[in-house]
Amino acid sequence: MKEHKTAKNIRIAAFVMASMMLFTVLFSSLFIALETHHHCTGEHCPICESIEVCLHTLHTIGSLFIGGIISAVLYLITVFTGHLFKTYLLSETLVSNKVRMNN
Repeated sequence: MKEHKTAKNIRIAAFVMASMMLFTVLFSSLFIALETHHHCTGEHCPICESIEVCLHTLHTIGSLFIGGIISAVLYLITVFTGHLFKTYLLSETLVSNKVRMNN
Protein backbone atom coordinates (compact mmCIF):
# COMPACT_ATOMS: atom_id res chain seq x y z
CA MET A 1 0.00 0.00 0.00
CA LYS A 2 2.89 2.36 0.81
CA GLU A 3 4.44 1.77 -2.64
CA HIS A 4 1.16 2.78 -4.28
CA LYS A 5 1.11 6.08 -2.36
CA THR A 6 4.73 6.75 -3.25
CA ALA A 7 4.08 6.14 -6.95
CA LYS A 8 1.02 8.38 -6.79
CA ASN A 9 3.03 11.14 -5.08
CA ILE A 10 5.73 10.89 -7.75
CA ARG A 11 3.11 11.20 -10.50
CA ILE A 12 1.56 14.22 -8.81
CA ALA A 13 4.97 15.87 -8.42
CA ALA A 14 5.80 15.17 -12.08
CA PHE A 15 2.48 16.68 -13.15
CA VAL A 16 3.06 19.80 -11.04
CA MET A 17 6.59 20.26 -12.43
CA ALA A 18 5.40 19.77 -16.02
CA SER A 19 2.58 22.27 -15.46
CA MET A 20 5.02 24.81 -14.02
CA MET A 21 7.38 24.41 -16.98
CA LEU A 22 4.50 24.75 -19.45
CA PHE A 23 3.25 27.85 -17.61
CA THR A 24 6.74 29.38 -17.68
CA VAL A 25 7.30 28.68 -21.37
CA LEU A 26 3.88 29.92 -22.48
CA PHE A 27 3.85 33.10 -20.45
CA SER A 28 7.48 33.96 -21.15
CA SER A 29 6.83 33.60 -24.86
CA LEU A 30 3.62 35.62 -24.55
CA PHE A 31 5.40 38.40 -22.64
CA ILE A 32 8.18 38.56 -25.23
CA ALA A 33 5.64 38.68 -28.07
CA LEU A 34 3.57 41.43 -26.44
CA GLU A 35 6.48 43.65 -25.42
CA THR A 36 8.62 43.34 -28.54
CA HIS A 37 7.61 46.76 -29.89
CA HIS A 38 7.64 48.72 -26.62
CA HIS A 39 8.96 52.25 -26.21
CA CYS A 40 12.48 51.63 -24.91
CA THR A 41 13.71 54.17 -22.33
CA GLY A 42 17.39 53.51 -22.80
CA GLU A 43 20.18 51.57 -21.17
CA HIS A 44 18.39 50.16 -18.10
CA CYS A 45 14.94 49.63 -19.59
CA PRO A 46 12.94 47.36 -17.22
CA ILE A 47 11.01 45.77 -20.08
CA CYS A 48 14.20 44.93 -21.98
CA GLU A 49 15.68 43.42 -18.80
CA SER A 50 12.51 41.37 -18.27
CA ILE A 51 12.70 40.16 -21.86
CA GLU A 52 16.33 39.11 -21.28
CA VAL A 53 15.29 37.17 -18.17
CA CYS A 54 12.51 35.43 -20.12
CA LEU A 55 14.91 34.55 -22.94
CA HIS A 56 17.44 33.21 -20.45
CA THR A 57 14.72 31.08 -18.82
CA LEU A 58 13.61 29.69 -22.18
CA HIS A 59 17.20 28.86 -23.15
CA THR A 60 17.78 27.17 -19.77
CA ILE A 61 14.65 25.05 -20.12
CA GLY A 62 15.74 24.10 -23.64
CA SER A 63 19.15 23.05 -22.33
CA LEU A 64 17.53 20.96 -19.59
CA PHE A 65 15.33 19.27 -22.17
CA ILE A 66 18.34 18.35 -24.30
CA GLY A 67 20.17 17.09 -21.20
CA GLY A 68 17.15 14.96 -20.31
CA ILE A 69 17.06 13.44 -23.77
CA ILE A 70 20.78 12.65 -23.62
CA SER A 71 20.34 11.07 -20.18
CA ALA A 72 17.42 8.97 -21.40
CA VAL A 73 19.40 7.75 -24.41
CA LEU A 74 22.39 6.83 -22.24
CA TYR A 75 20.08 5.00 -19.82
CA LEU A 76 18.50 3.02 -22.67
CA ILE A 77 21.94 2.14 -24.07
CA THR A 78 23.01 0.94 -20.62
CA VAL A 79 19.89 -1.19 -20.20
CA PHE A 80 20.24 -2.64 -23.71
CA THR A 81 23.92 -3.41 -23.16
CA GLY A 82 23.11 -5.08 -19.84
CA HIS A 83 20.45 -7.19 -21.53
CA LEU A 84 22.90 -8.25 -24.25
CA PHE A 85 25.51 -9.08 -21.62
CA LYS A 86 23.00 -11.20 -19.72
CA THR A 87 21.71 -12.92 -22.85
CA TYR A 88 24.93 -13.71 -24.72
CA LEU A 89 27.77 -13.73 -22.23
CA LEU A 90 25.96 -15.47 -19.41
CA SER A 91 24.30 -18.13 -21.53
CA GLU A 92 23.27 -21.38 -19.94
CA THR A 93 25.81 -24.15 -19.67
CA LEU A 94 25.67 -27.62 -18.28
CA VAL A 95 27.48 -26.42 -15.18
CA SER A 96 25.13 -23.48 -14.63
CA ASN A 97 22.17 -25.86 -14.96
CA LYS A 98 23.89 -28.22 -12.51
CA VAL A 99 23.69 -31.19 -14.83
CA ARG A 100 25.41 -34.23 -13.40
CA MET A 101 27.87 -35.73 -15.86
CA ASN A 102 28.60 -39.38 -15.15
CA ASN A 103 31.34 -41.33 -16.86
